[in-house]
Amino acid sequence: MRHAEFPDGPLVVVQQRRCLLVLGEQELIDLLRRDPDLWRAALQRGKALERARLARERAKQEVRRRADAL
Repeated sequence: MRHAEFPDGPLVVVQQRRCLLVLGEQELIDLLRRDPDLWRAALQRGKALERARLARERAKQEVRRRADAL
């Protein structure tokens, strides 16, 4: 069995229960281009996670602001 060669550029690591997948960024983009619905769903999930992260960050800042006002 030969060792796999690593692609140039950023790597995307996906941990699954029984294995670890490592794809080059361009390899992942090429795979997603074959399935536009999956691409769209992945973008929507990413946007939802980013909105939730920003909302948590704003809430923490508000708590700090109120604590400093006391």
